[in-house]
Amino acid sequence: MTGPLSSGTWRQRIPVGTVLVLLAALPILLLFSHRNTVTALALISLATLVYPGALSTLRSLLSLQALLRPSPASVLLWLLILCAYMGLSIFWSSLPERAEWAPRMAAFILSISALVWLATRMTVTSVRRAVWIFIIITILTALFLGFEGLSGGLLRDLLPKDGIKGKDLIASARGTGLALYLAPVCILALATLPLVRNKTGQAGHLFFMALIIIGLAIASLLLGGVSANLLALAGGLTVAFSGYFLSRTALSLAHFVSVGLFLFWALVALLLPAQDTLVSADMIPTSWQMRLIAWQYSFDLLTSDLWTFLFGGGIGFSRFIYETGPTVQLAVAPSTFNVMPTHPHNLFIQIWLEFGLVGVVLLVAAITQLFRHLASVAFTRMETAALCALIAVSIVFASVETSLWTVWRFSTLGFAIFGLLLIRRLARLES
Repeated sequence: MTGPLSSGTWRQRIPVGTVLVLLAALPILLLFSHRNTVTALALISLATLVYPGALSTLRSLLSLQALLRPSPASVLLWLLILCAYMGLSIFWSSLPERAEWAPRMAAFILSISALVWLATRMTVTSVRRAVWIFIIITILTALFLGFEGLSGGLLRDLLPKDGIKGKDLIASARGTGLALYLAPVCILALATLPLVRNKTGQAGHLFFMALIIIGLAIASLLLGGVSANLLALAGGLTVAFSGYFLSRTALSLAHFVSVGLFLFWALVALLLPAQDTLVSADMIPTSWQMRLIAWQYSFDLLTSDLWTFLFGGGIGFSRFIYETGPTVQLAVAPSTFNVMPTHPHNLFIQIWLEFGLVGVVLLVAAITQLFRHLASVAFTRMETAALCALIAVSIVFASVETSLWTVWRFSTLGFAIFGLLLIRRLARLES
């Protein structure tokens, strides 16, 4: 693969211009329309197709060597194999009409891959512009969301109401969750890039770093009652410090935890008390009580026969249980609830439930190739800290909040990886 081209041809300007415009729009999207971050990724990926070398890079992926050698291409191929298996599962799924979810997931993965690839090809001038935009939009997002938390959603009150009580605050809370992916990368740029520190002054970069953390902390605490945001923020900060001081060891531990959580959550679900005991519990918040009931029920189904354990219930099985499964009456709530919400609120358990051991093995292969590649890259301590924070935020959301099919929850992770790659390039150019 050749280095970035120096001349600004139209085939370069179109995708780069698309990235810069949509990156600048992220604060508005995260505040008012977080689901459209996926649309932004799709537009970027389509524009990237015209960039010189894009199609030839795609063709080079079609080899056994690309699959087995630790690299971003290998991670992509394993994820696409998983998507193909998801599509194949419609033949035993109870919800085959959800067949479009598999190609939609594949398209989303390709969109993030296009953004990552573009980060390695952009000209130096474009990289500098993109880094500045990334810093500014992260600070603005933290300010907007912090203001929303303090004002009770004043900015979203400017939009017409849809009649659902509390939906605006929930939407802002989801936007906050997406913004948490951007924060570690922006803090990395503020802390390490001489170009940035010269502009912000001696203490300016520290002020902006504190502003980002405080703004997102206020939003996480006050918007929508989404405790997952607070857990992700606390986990990201804690693991970032560990990543800085432990460096390589931290990435090895992150690999172990990322893979080990498939077994950990399986054991948790298997060891949970019977449904009758969970239903009668009165010391657990209702949202967490329903999570535990869904996890326990998922593994009751998964271990009911060998086929389901090996191959899962198929694509959309969680949704099928939500639509047709039994209901429960909680001891502390007057109404009944579906035993399964729209999804288990645990990505690890959802992979087990819908795609069985085969699905778990395919995703573990992709994760392993990712960490094998990361082990071969020379990261600074600050870069390791930012990377570990991203991993921690992802793990927290995957453990207690995320659904496999709500792909917008992963969208800003793609932008964060894009920013991290740009900052690494700029740091080496300036050193």
